[in-house]
Amino acid sequence: MAELGANAGEARLATRWADEATALFRSEGDERGLAAALLASGSAFCNEGSLDAAERAIVEGLQIAQRFGETTLIPRGLHFQSMVAIRRGDHRRAEQLSRQELAAWQALGSRRRQASALRHIAVALQHQGDLEHAKQLCDQALVVWQDVGDSAAIAHGQTTLADIARVAGDLDGALNLYRQAGVEFRAIGDRRCTASTYKNLAVICAARGDHARSTAHFIEAVRLRHELGDYAGLAECFDGLAENLAAETRAADATMLLAAADQARAAQGPDASLDKVVERVLAFDQVPVPFRAQPN
Repeated sequence: MAELGANAGEARLATRWADEATALFRSEGDERGLAAALLASGSAFCNEGSLDAAERAIVEGLQIAQRFGETTLIPRGLHFQSMVAIRRGDHRRAEQLSRQELAAWQALGSRRRQASALRHIAVALQHQGDLEHAKQLCDQALVVWQDVGDSAAIAHGQTTLADIARVAGDLDGALNLYRQAGVEFRAIGDRRCTASTYKNLAVICAARGDHARSTAHFIEAVRLRHELGDYAGLAECFDGLAENLAAETRAADATMLLAAADQARAAQGPDASLDKVVERVLAFDQVPVPFRAQPN
């Protein structure tokens, strides 16, 4: 349950469930169960932005899994470690971990999981500027997901291709891919990825100079990320909103949001003062813009 919650971005619920499972398995001396619970805990902590706690849980879980030879848990732990590295901005380490993950899934013969690891490598390469190689790997992963009819994974692949297109300067292509992915994320109830899609759309609109529409998308992302307890994600949105408001000569609001972004990055749990900032943001006079499969 904790890992399912973490995958959908339900950070607060997932963290609580993982803590309860970890305590239970420790008390019963069930180290195999403990390893799985620790990895789920690490994923949940990563989603809420508590990266040090995430790293500690994942490392302990991996150590136990390696001691008992739990072969399916090891690549999952490597994936969670790579996600922590991505959130820290250490994209070279994320690539290394994802390549280890890929090798592990290849040894186990899991084609679907190999495709997932290929996309993880593509994400790391995109951040390092190797756009052509990143696109090739993502396209390989999409072939597998299309073969097996995994619509959720296809949406993740579309998001990665959109990121690559955006960095390459193809804003129209990126916008359409983000919108297509967003429709699927909302359909399957993945609020974490829905929030990320709104943030990505906001970035595209800002790059085009459409700050009003960008702000509307950022506000929707803030609403979702606050509901999910994703403080690292909130910080991203506050930074983007601050740039928009500065461009609209709303200097006081922009300054407030920049300070809130720093506070959100440092948060290690619920923060009442950040709740008040979110209330102010949601009161901004902007109307959320729905996803569309095609650009206007």
